[in-house]
Amino acid sequence: MPRVGFLGAVAGAAVAVTAAALLTAGVVGWRPTELQPRRRRRRPTMFLTCGPSGSGKDTLLLAAHARFSSDCDDSDGQDSKVVFIRRHITRSSDVVTELEIAVTHEQFEATRTAGNFALEWERHNTRYGIPREELDAALETDAAIVLNVSRGIIAEVERRYAHIADVYVLNVSCSEATLRQRLNRRGRECPADIERRIARALEDVPRGSNVISLVNEGTIAEGCELITAVLQHRLRYSLWLLPDSADPRTSTISALIRQLASDTESADPAFPPHITLCPSFSGSPRDATNALQIATSAVRDYGSAGGIAVEFDGVSVSAARHRAVVLEARHTDTLVRASSKAQAAVSSRGPSPDVYKPHMSLVYGEFTPTTLSRLAGEVIADTDHVQASPLRFSRMAVVMTSGYDCRCWYVVAEAVL
Repeated sequence: MPRVGFLGAVAGAAVAVTAAALLTAGVVGWRPTELQPRRRRRRPTMFLTCGPSGSGKDTLLLAAHARFSSDCDDSDGQDSKVVFIRRHITRSSDVVTELEIAVTHEQFEATRTAGNFALEWERHNTRYGIPREELDAALETDAAIVLNVSRGIIAEVERRYAHIADVYVLNVSCSEATLRQRLNRRGRECPADIERRIARALEDVPRGSNVISLVNEGTIAEGCELITAVLQHRLRYSLWLLPDSADPRTSTISALIRQLASDTESADPAFPPHITLCPSFSGSPRDATNALQIATSAVRDYGSAGGIAVEFDGVSVSAARHRAVVLEARHTDTLVRASSKAQAAVSSRGPSPDVYKPHMSLVYGEFTPTTLSRLAGEVIADTDHVQASPLRFSRMAVVMTSGYDCRCWYVVAEAVL
């Protein structure tokens, strides 16, 4: 599921909650669960990396390539199981990256005529080709195969290779403001051309259950960590309960979260209202979707079809960044059992003996005791009517929560309870 629609309610910007954030927001001492160890993959995995010019895609690919090359060197030459396919490109050798091979138009055409490109395309008078021999060799292994491609050929790759490989689209993006800043700093185009490029980037967004969104708003190191986590199937995911959108109190909570984020100095960006149902877990996007299906079915079977009515036990504050101000959820039998069912869905070891404590965060940040006290007073006044009766949470979502930049999460899939 694409992240754009869900994030529109949060001031039009993509935001992120990290695995560490939800860990902190949960219970002290809890260690995130891990999915059952995966067997050796029998099929390779293709990662079609794409993104608009200015998104930082090439920079992150180079950083990830350097990371895996270093890891391979440190392990006495052992195969890292990640293969970066160098693409041929009709540009001068002084402007291509380490993951590209500069060729002339004549050389490109000769290679194409000989049938030595598995994939080829043209953008802005530049031709690109993926060498057949290298790709075919990688497809004979169980490696993670990284291709730097245009969004325009994604459908062709899926049609030709989905029967022999798991195909994911790794879409690198950034906010409109960041994209404009980067393109202006690059200085290759006039302002009018930059605006046209931004408009195309916002319209031409890959969509589908196999799309992995990587919002590149942080440092290169942070982006590199995210992309390497993608390639190693170790992204963090969380199961969220989402409140009934038809209840006016949901809009009230959303507005309060946005207000606290914008009006409080040093506060992190806003996020949608939610209750994290269990500790985060790691795996592939397919693992995440499967976990959502299992957890949703388990909660329904328990007798919570139609949603979970959550009662609140007041407001609490904490020095912990991602539990600064929260509405404490009353640990009713229904909520505790739902949390236990969700834990069992994402962990082969079953629920922890420690009791996970679901709650609804309202603002993230590191604040002074004086600021926390003031925020608590404001929140109590603004949420009295919210806490007056149970609030129904009618949907469950699995959310990618890796990364330290709070603009980088996105909804993978969503289900109605």
